[in-house]
Amino acid sequence: RRVAEAEARLQATEAERWGSLRLSGRTGRSGATGDSATATASLNWTVPLFDREAWRSGVDDARWQVQGRQVSLDDLQRQISLQVWQEGQALLGERQALLVARELQDSAEHALQVASERFRLGASSFTDVLSAQEAAAVARLQSAAVRASLLRARWRLAAAVGRLGPLRLP
Repeated sequence: RRVAEAEARLQATEAERWGSLRLSGRTGRSGATGDSATATASLNWTVPLFDREAWRSGVDDARWQVQGRQVSLDDLQRQISLQVWQEGQALLGERQALLVARELQDSAEHALQVASERFRLGASSFTDVLSAQEAAAVARLQSAAVRASLLRARWRLAAAVGRLGPLRLP
């Protein structure tokens, strides 16, 4: 929008080269009884003859302003693209972390089952079962933390893209 405003200012400044036209009119009645009607119309054309340098300077300033606004817009677009890309990469990383956390949790749950079965058969101590329970609990906690990070990454990506809405859980 700011680029369009600057371009409109440039066009207006360039158009000042030809001067300006002004049309004015007036009507009225005169006399004691209002029996005399008057109408006046005028057309004025103002042509700048001696201020060409001021006009050129104004046009140059307007052109520089258009270019500056365009550069700012391009820079903002690059920043947004970079932010979207970074948030997308973060989301991909969190998805990979979730896969690893799930594998770790599955492995810890399996180790707990094995330790419980070995304890039931008398092949291991209760301490081994408690250690396996602790490892399974830590793995569940890590999995929950990674899922929370994944949801945050999804929200950040949605915000970067400009589309906040309902998200599905993995």
